[in-house]
Amino acid sequence: MREKINEKDRQLISLLKQNSRRPVSEIAAILGVSRQTVQKRIDRLVDSGTIQSFTIEVSDPEEAASSVGAKVMFTLSLRQSTCANVYASIRAWDELLRCWSISGERDMILIVDSVGVEDAERVRAKLARHPDVVSVQTSHILKTWK
Repeated sequence: MREKINEKDRQLISLLKQNSRRPVSEIAAILGVSRQTVQKRIDRLVDSGTIQSFTIEVSDPEEAASSVGAKVMFTLSLRQSTCANVYASIRAWDELLRCWSISGERDMILIVDSVGVEDAERVRAKLARHPDVVSVQTSHILKTWK
């Protein structure tokens, strides 16, 4: 379970969202706390799952996509809402970037990194073979706005 975060944590998260490579010493100066305090807060937020990843943005996403692949979204319908079972069997996949349980007609959304169409089809086929998966809808992510 995630712990409660305070105002300093919110400020820290905001600074990291702006630039996750910002030096800890710079963040400490902005927040008015010690470098060690900032590092402990970051470690605590990561350990608790509040911060799940540090990401990068590239200046030319289309060019980067041609060399590192593309993101694909899979939306799954499951038997009797067995999200935990499905997640347990896919969480170690290298290509899995994000995974959510959702409400509505579908039960799960997965974002995977794909080298190309054949790679996306391979992942789709693995998902479709899972005994708890009823159907798989595939969407290629064309552009990220935020």
